[in-house]
Amino acid sequence: MRHRTAAALLIGVGVFVVLFGLRSAGFLESLELGAYDNLLRLRPTTTQKPVVTHVWVTEEEIRVLGHPMQDRTMAKVLRKLLEHSPRAIGIDIFRDVPTGTGWDVLASCYSRISRSRSSRSWVTPAIPGCPGRRSCPTRDRLALLT
Repeated sequence: MRHRTAAALLIGVGVFVVLFGLRSAGFLESLELGAYDNLLRLRPTTTQKPVVTHVWVTEEEIRVLGHPMQDRTMAKVLRKLLEHSPRAIGIDIFRDVPTGTGWDVLASCYSRISRSRSSRSWVTPAIPGCPGRRSCPTRDRLALLT
């Protein structure tokens, strides 16, 4: 009986050492990745909307639209986003003065965003940076940039 237990223990330790060595050397990586891919394929598909959507302005678009972007253009973008009923919209475009026409339309878009965040530059308490525009969300709806 003792010999069987010792043999089983020795075989188990030997298998463990061999598998650990193969895995550490990377020989089992393709098998592990294949198994992981198969598990991902077995997951049920979901029809949920993406949790976060990023809207970027590229350098080419800045050249076409001009810098800073006109208020009317910004309002058009915000209206398009508001059509999809987002929970929140974060705007990381610094706008401290009205630009072009359409300021009233942009202000109405800001007021329709219940959970908006707008940016404000903040260097130190002694140097307050640039304030956001006067229609910016109130202080509790302000994101500080450093």
